[in-house]
Amino acid sequence: MTTQITNHNIITDLNGIYSFLSDTYKTNILYDGLECRSVYDAYLIQHFAKEEDRKEITNTSTEELEDYIANETYELRSQDELDTLLPHIAKELNAIKFSDPSLAKKLIETSDATIIYKTPEYDLGEILMDIRSQLKSRN
Repeated sequence: MTTQITNHNIITDLNGIYSFLSDTYKTNILYDGLECRSVYDAYLIQHFAKEEDRKEITNTSTEELEDYIANETYELRSQDELDTLLPHIAKELNAIKFSDPSLAKKLIETSDATIIYKTPEYDLGEILMDIRSQLKSRN
């Protein structure tokens, strides 16, 4: 079944036909030698300071990852390091996600719609529009 993406001027809701834009959308992401279930899971794993901890918790549920971060169950990167690192990682992870041809096609089909969606750490809408622009220029 093909989902038809209609051209809207602004996308603010990453549910329904736009759920594929969300960083919680389930798709395999291989990043830093780790295979994760979504961009969000891969992003959360990067909060942990030690590579061996990141490897150990790769298959942990999203909820458990969030709990580990909230409770500082494992050693976390410093806030300064996270502030510098995470926006860059978010861009890389979404670029990996949209290297999947079917997801790339759907993103391109959003046409020139403005995507407005910010997390506390980064502007996902801007990231997605940048990736869409790059994909369009390749075609």
